[in-house]
Amino acid sequence: MKKLNRKNLDEKWADGIAGQAETASVIKSVNTKAVPIESIEFIGNPRDISITPEDIRSNYETLRLPPQAFEDSIDSDWTESYESLVESVFKDPRKIRDFMSIARFAASMRSADRLQSAIVVWREGTKFFKITGERRYLSHVLLGERSIYARIYEEKPSDFEISRIQWDENFHRENLNIHDALTNLKDMVRQWQERTGQQSISLAQFQNLSGMKRSQGQKYLKVLTNATEEIWAAMKAGQITSIENVHQIAALNNEEDRNRALAQFLKGEGATTKELQRERAKQGKRTRRQKKTPTRAPNITNPNWVR
Repeated sequence: MKKLNRKNLDEKWADGIAGQAETASVIKSVNTKAVPIESIEFIGNPRDISITPEDIRSNYETLRLPPQAFEDSIDSDWTESYESLVESVFKDPRKIRDFMSIARFAASMRSADRLQSAIVVWREGTKFFKITGERRYLSHVLLGERSIYARIYEEKPSDFEISRIQWDENFHRENLNIHDALTNLKDMVRQWQERTGQQSISLAQFQNLSGMKRSQGQKYLKVLTNATEEIWAAMKAGQITSIENVHQIAALNNEEDRNRALAQFLKGEGATTKELQRERAKQGKRTRRQKKTPTRAPNITNPNWVR
């Protein structure tokens, strides 16, 4: 197999990134190259992955991927026995789930040379601070790689720009779960409000910020506006996994109804989409009736009053 030339790859990626960056005013200079893993600070985690680099490094000999993980055969079933090893290290079900996701990604990638998308960092002296690419970074640690391709910002972007970068990258990723997506959006909206001084955000503004179509933006904005702590906890625990389900619950008008619908949904008692839609329709009718202007009572002290 022909060995890949890292220098040529760096130059090709840098050319592509530079072309995209010409119109981005927030980027003073962008550069893509292989960065030492040990030079990257793993701070911030918009995807809320429960695994840290230290989790992997401190258990590396136990968690090293088996040779079967790299076999081309689709019949190679290495995950069952490997997951038993992972369970012996991590007792938390969430950590086990997150680690297995990283392990599968690492097995499919095999080596740093097969990385399809560079991670994003900013540089401060000899240190690099990660903006995006948690799974790719952690997969490289698991593979024992010493470097990873990174798109480098030579100056630290603002908090708002970091939120935009993270959302722009994550928005098109199929494996981004609903909790992580909404957390990223929530942070981005908060940064936008702090930047502009506005206390609320319209649907049109939210569309411009997120790049979503109107129908999709309505659902996400409704959840961000109405989701209770209980709804957020259910999403984080993986009990609600689709925007359609969480939107149906969050769209109910008051917190009591939302939490009741959530409880029924989690019990599997079928606060189903149809039932929630009927409840929303009833609430919509009540709201419209309440918004109608009531007939004014006569003001006998005002001679100009007209019935």
